[in-house]
Amino acid sequence: MFRAAIQHRWLVPALFAAVVCFSHIHQGSIAVDAIRYSAIASNILQTGDWINLYDRFTDSLYANKPPLLFWSLAGVFQTFGFSTFAAKFPAVLFTFILLLLVWHTARKLAGEAAGLWALLLLSVNRSFFRDLVELGFDGMAVCGAAFCLLAAVDFLENKTPRQHVWLLFSAGFLLILQSKPPYAAIAVFPVFVAVIYSGRLAEVLRDKGFWIALLLPCVVSGAWFAASGGQYLAAAVDNQLAEPLRQSQSFTENMVRWLKGLVVDFAPVSLLGIYFAWTILRRERRQEGRVSAVNFMYLVLLLIAIPIILLIAQRSRYLWVPMLAAVHFAAIGLSQRLRSVSVPAIKQMLLALAFIVVLLVLFGVRVHRQNALAEIVADVPSAERQDLCFCVDGNMAHRHKRMAKYSQLLLELEFGISARVFNASELAGAEGQGCIFAVESNCLRGLEQLNIPHKVVRQVRGAALVEMP
Repeated sequence: MFRAAIQHRWLVPALFAAVVCFSHIHQGSIAVDAIRYSAIASNILQTGDWINLYDRFTDSLYANKPPLLFWSLAGVFQTFGFSTFAAKFPAVLFTFILLLLVWHTARKLAGEAAGLWALLLLSVNRSFFRDLVELGFDGMAVCGAAFCLLAAVDFLENKTPRQHVWLLFSAGFLLILQSKPPYAAIAVFPVFVAVIYSGRLAEVLRDKGFWIALLLPCVVSGAWFAASGGQYLAAAVDNQLAEPLRQSQSFTENMVRWLKGLVVDFAPVSLLGIYFAWTILRRERRQEGRVSAVNFMYLVLLLIAIPIILLIAQRSRYLWVPMLAAVHFAAIGLSQRLRSVSVPAIKQMLLALAFIVVLLVLFGVRVHRQNALAEIVADVPSAERQDLCFCVDGNMAHRHKRMAKYSQLLLELEFGISARVFNASELAGAEGQGCIFAVESNCLRGLEQLNIPHKVVRQVRGAALVEMP
């Protein structure tokens, strides 16, 4: 049976991708942005309004992102109820598809070994788990870009039928427009340049399938903006184009962040990708006289990373689409350089890694950390949770409103608790007397600095249960 699994073309890649993506999403608490997205999705189910997205964080209409992820989240919550697993499931599913697309594309271009190396390289860097597996829009956006790149590869390699190419492109373009529309320029521009480079632009422009594939996602997304009002379009443009530029630092600071992103966050795929891009393109130009259209497309995509980071370095996740080019060159380079490592050997390595991850799950090893305040509340009997009070951020008033709101939403989502959240300075009066508080570490320090009488009942990492005499 093991030998049959090794010989099967897609079984090992699918199993490895599933284990990497789904193994630990039941653990820990969701991140700050994910708390907000989950609250918006849960509000859809409470109100039955799937058009007007309401943000309980700002108590106003939410218009920064398109609705597809929120609709997906609402559907999962309605089916499985709220949990960390349910909250992360849509983003993780898109990331799982992304892994299979990258494996399939590299395999078609350079063989089985390249596909397997691409699968491994994409999933073994820090940013993969921080940006894609966590609830957010990046997994959907990068998955859409991978669809577009696969469509371009099939077109440039003269794969048929042509309808298959346009279907892939249309699906990818729609996913990008329904997640992070600026990614469309990052993904589509290299495809456009590659088509021109191949000398087949006129052929594309004469094809009705291309225009349908291009216009259909625009019509679908445009219909949403038209039906929901121009305020959604204006807010989306401000959030995804203007806001990153407003938050940008100086050229020097951006350069430092850029280097950190390449050397730390996206290592090893970034370093291997840059190295093998240089060697592969130089060898191809020396042997063939010119770079192939496919490799030229990935080169343009890789070069896009430079202006993105220099302009908006604090948003390193915008590099994820260009990193698909780094994966492409690194996978092909490793498959050519490590010819002595056979395909069955690589599959055995992937199966061994998947087995180790499964063992970690079975033995209860925690990979994702739980929010400290939620961890404290989880130890309180269900019947007593509604009587809890909360204290967040101590005497740091400038952070109180924002962080307290996030904590309040998280506790409401995970435990169904709806209660007022205090600041340490507010507990100097009689309002908190006789109440058991679940407090964050900053609040605990605030109580000590303000000399407010309190008794710590239980304390864990970053949070405590506190009685006010």
